[in-house]
Amino acid sequence: MFELDILGPLILCSHGRTVRLRPMERDLLLALYCADGSALSPQRLGALLWDRATERSPITLRRHIAGTRKAAAGEIVVTHRQGTGTTSYSLGIDREHIDAFRFERQVADGGREFRQDKYEESAWKLGQALTLWRGAPLADAASRPFARAQITRLTNMHRTAVITKLKADISLGQHREATGELEALAMTWPEDGEVWRLLVICLYRSERPIEAARACRQAIRALVSQGLSDRHLQELQHDILTGSLPRHGPVLAAASHGRLGSQLGRAGAGAPVSGAAGSLRPAG
Repeated sequence: MFELDILGPLILCSHGRTVRLRPMERDLLLALYCADGSALSPQRLGALLWDRATERSPITLRRHIAGTRKAAAGEIVVTHRQGTGTTSYSLGIDREHIDAFRFERQVADGGREFRQDKYEESAWKLGQALTLWRGAPLADAASRPFARAQITRLTNMHRTAVITKLKADISLGQHREATGELEALAMTWPEDGEVWRLLVICLYRSERPIEAARACRQAIRALVSQGLSDRHLQELQHDILTGSLPRHGPVLAAASHGRLGSQLGRAGAGAPVSGAAGSLRPAG
């Protein structure tokens, strides 16, 4: 039985032992993973692995396939032979034994639980998914054109999982615990308005309204400098100034309703921010 981990540097295990692979053997497995279950012809697989046509010899490809099978001690690359005499290859690993597929399923489950207001279940499932993430996905093939689409898809899914888990945590009253992570994420993803919004909400709910106002101004500057809309943050800024932002309760999407203060619910709203009006001027 094979286990393939691609959420970070590639790790292949065969019957519980780690398999040592050459660079081209790693690229071969990752190219087949990126085919998403489809079998690839020798010509197509060769074109993915080698830029120059002179390097795409069927003999060379078969040699690398044989080497990969030998290292894995099994049929990790499956050969399909059609009646017409044509041959194609696919990855011989069950989807449940590939970390990326488990990650995708758990993120989908966690997101569904969050949309159903099941915040504890959502936080747990997303936490389980995030334990699978060891670093940049398909790291061994980062410069390969065949991997770009999957790298982008998985990276975006990871960001969604991180942010949704934080929303679930905050909805469960863990705003103080989430603040530090959000401060780091705001520096890592300065273009992400949702990260900034959650940071501002956490600071406000942690009885730190002046810092919330400061973070809101910083967020608006960051988004405007990149040509992005700051409308929801402007609305959030107003709610901090008027003290209409709730100090507890679920965190919904910024675009769910009109004003942020209304969509978060008025129950539990605090008093207006004293002495913070100067900090809340629209960024200019």
